[in-house]
Amino acid sequence: MSISTTDPGGQKRGNEDDISYTPAGRAKLMAEIPPTGPFGQPDKTTDPWVRYCEPNGPVRIYAHPARTIFRPPRKCTSSNATSGSTQTSSVMRC
Repeated sequence: MSISTTDPGGQKRGNEDDISYTPAGRAKLMAEIPPTGPFGQPDKTTDPWVRYCEPNGPVRIYAHPARTIFRPPRKCTSSNATSGSTQTSSVMRC
């Protein structure tokens, strides 16, 4: 898979006709080892999503929506029990 419209199969990695790379961008792209595709080496990949179970970024969320779970944020409240002017305990409830 490629974001290039002229190379949807990803055969021209780093040399796509419709993507202009800076020299640093092309060097970074070519230094990375993909886990799949025509240049894929799953045992040597540098992809943090595969190697370290990093969470999905926006592009992968759209490409793999079934792997993404959206959970509402937890709301926590804090209460302090006081005795006169002395604080005796702090309680956190989530």
